[in-house]
Amino acid sequence: MIGQIIIHAFLFIVMLFLYITAMSFPESTIDILGPEWWPQLILSFGMVLTVISATLSVRKIRAGGEKTNVKITKEELTAIAFSSGIIIVALIVIGRLGFLATMPILLFGFMFQLGCRKPLILILFPIICSLVLTLLFGTVMQVHLPRGMGILRTLSFYLY
Repeated sequence: MIGQIIIHAFLFIVMLFLYITAMSFPESTIDILGPEWWPQLILSFGMVLTVISATLSVRKIRAGGEKTNVKITKEELTAIAFSSGIIIVALIVIGRLGFLATMPILLFGFMFQLGCRKPLILILFPIICSLVLTLLFGTVMQVHLPRGMGILRTLSFYLY
């Protein structure tokens, strides 16, 4: 019980620190909701969800519905390693491929890990999602996304 409370408190403190840091971003004169607002909105939402999660886990533990003996299985360990590997690969290649080409790789990996096995959905959803996120962040919110190198950089200039 105390471990969950410590983890929730740590997450909340980190998000609060990032929220305070995000308040120092320069304001946009182009749009009402510029690039300085989206981190604040996401971090506010994350802090609210962290408080809700902490209260629900404390209530569940007090009700006696959870055992204290927790072991990680081999399948869970491989899933964590796979997730970490996807994020590390995405962080390594995002500078060269850019946001537009890296996001489908990231979404494909996580969708596959979460159990999606339909080929059409595994191909189309990450591509459509990356286009929508690129247009949303790059055009609407004026957030500078990594553009990549070569032809991918040129394509990103045409898109946003």
